[in-house]
Amino acid sequence: MFREQERIAIEDGLIEALENDENVTVREAVVYSLGNVHGERAGEALLDAFDDEEKVRRTAIEVLGNMQYHPALSDLARLVREDESANVRVAAATALGKLGDEKALGALFDAVNDADLYVSAAAAEALQGLGTVPVVPRVVEALKDKNAKARAEAAQLLSRTRDPLYTDELIQLLRDSDPIVRQTAADGLSSYTDEFTINRLVSALDDENSTKRQGVAVILGRLRRPEVVEPLLRHKDDPHSGVRAEVIRSLGKYTSDPRVLDVLKKALKDPDPAVREAAASAVGMYYPSMKK
Repeated sequence: MFREQERIAIEDGLIEALENDENVTVREAVVYSLGNVHGERAGEALLDAFDDEEKVRRTAIEVLGNMQYHPALSDLARLVREDESANVRVAAATALGKLGDEKALGALFDAVNDADLYVSAAAAEALQGLGTVPVVPRVVEALKDKNAKARAEAAQLLSRTRDPLYTDELIQLLRDSDPIVRQTAADGLSSYTDEFTINRLVSALDDENSTKRQGVAVILGRLRRPEVVEPLLRHKDDPHSGVRAEVIRSLGKYTSDPRVLDVLKKALKDPDPAVREAAASAVGMYYPSMKK
């Protein structure tokens, strides 16, 4: 009984501070603490915080989402559609996904078409969690933006979904003129583990664009999937030295395959120093693995 009275007293004090303290940082800290109280009145007070400054209402949204506080659903749906702050709309989309309620689908489908890339991606991710695979036209469109930063951001957002629906778009970015865009796409694709994406990557090793082949070789090494050794071996003599170097570097990560060592030793005599350097590094990694 004493503990419950103590909890109520703490809850009362926090709610009073949320309503009356003039400092936004203090109110934000109060919001986090109310999330730990888990009382009904705490939830209602956090809903009232939706009318506070951006920083506080964003935090209140995140806390209510983590609490899976279902009475917040209609207000979250309103915020994801109407709030002036993109950061708040992102938080609202994420919170709606955490509620796991199909009643949120309408608001999330609207948010997929938000003008802000991050809102669109957050809504798409939430919809995936609800078992729905959305099309993210705003983000896909940004992959062709003239601005390299916008393309890189779009690649990062799409890759977070790990949805093979966007595999081909991300693979295409491996030939982008901007190195950051190429790196972002490669990093994203390295997190994909579905068979469709792996097969598409293997096919892309035959692409006419050497930059794209080079990026694919890097990704296949990161995947650590034994089925990609054969296609990598087929491209050990690629006409482009940059591709050969990455193929050799990636093969060095598959030292359990008995065919790899001979290929690495032959690459030590490649006419290009970058390939020889990759082979030397890979061979150096090979022998420690034999001692295991």
